Amino acid sequence: MTSCLTEQKPEIDYPCQWQYKVIGTAKDEILEAISLVIGAREHTICESNKSSAGKYRSMNLELEVDSEDMRNRIFMELQCHPSLRMII
Repeated sequence: MTSCLTEQKPEIDYPCQWQYKVIGTAKDEILEAISLVIGAREHTICESNKSSAGKYRSMNLELEVDSEDMRNRIFMELQCHPSLRMII
């Protein structure tokens, strides 16, 4: 049996535009957390979805990353922020 899925990491050419889905409970808290992590870097933020009960909301954050280390560091900093629930 041949599998189409491989365990190889995809090749990403840096610098590139990268998008994170940031999930939290309050829009203001999400924006504040993003601002704290991203600082003065140029980025765009778009509202995405709201849970059916309205408890959670998601926003798309897009910015240019220069390397895999930078991409992973931003992910980890967002993930560790107490106001954010999940980063995808």
